[in-house]
Amino acid sequence: MNSPAPPCTQDHICWGAHASHPDRHRLEVDSLSVYYGSLLALNGISFSITCGHTLALMGPNGAGKSTLIKALAGLIRPDSGKILWNGCPLHDTPGEIAYLPQRSDVDWSFPITVRALVEMGRYPSLGLWKKFGRHDRDIVEKSLHVLGMESLADRQISELSGGQQQRAFLARALAQEAHVLLLDEPFTGLDAPASQSLGRLLDSLSAEGRLVIASHHDLNTAADIFDTILLMNRELAAFGPPKEVLTPARIRETYGMEPQPETQAS
Repeated sequence: MNSPAPPCTQDHICWGAHASHPDRHRLEVDSLSVYYGSLLALNGISFSITCGHTLALMGPNGAGKSTLIKALAGLIRPDSGKILWNGCPLHDTPGEIAYLPQRSDVDWSFPITVRALVEMGRYPSLGLWKKFGRHDRDIVEKSLHVLGMESLADRQISELSGGQQQRAFLARALAQEAHVLLLDEPFTGLDAPASQSLGRLLDSLSAEGRLVIASHHDLNTAADIFDTILLMNRELAAFGPPKEVLTPARIRETYGMEPQPETQAS
């Protein structure tokens, strides 16, 4: 009998798996700290989570949510601590990670179609010399189909609604075949129907075996969208299921305010 492959090289196809996965596909963040000059942005953040989950990073403005997202994406170099995926440094396998920036950080006037944007998800696997082939085209078409973007494939991204723009970037992430999806404030600027649609989509992506991590600000909707909450204010305040984390006492301690009652959309 052949011995199992090392954790970093074992095959693990998330797309369409619809199954629970062993602990070998685990994200571990250990004592992560980040400084901006003399300002401490993150202080000793530690948590662990497996694929197949949706995780919300929550806290007040300036709590370090976007900093943590960017550190996980490899855009910021931590001053101390470790980030491991399957027991190996996360950024040794960059194809595993897809980062979706805040919509305000994207130049939506850039002349690119939805299809061309999604094709960019294949570039990391092509390298310098490999040509864009039938396999890559098939993955792009599948990504467009899963996100319901086929009819918009030849549209300029500037012509899309906010919800459609988010779906276009998620399609690019699917084309990359990433296992970890990092989203920075993906619900900001979306109306209620678009937010609900995006929430259902993130849930379906995690059900297929991906790990979805997003910074989020709405305390009223978090429990409906995410199965795990990381409450933070530069330091870790609480981590776990929404009912255990989003208690009045913890919200008061982290945000310095009383939780507000949920309001009905007009």
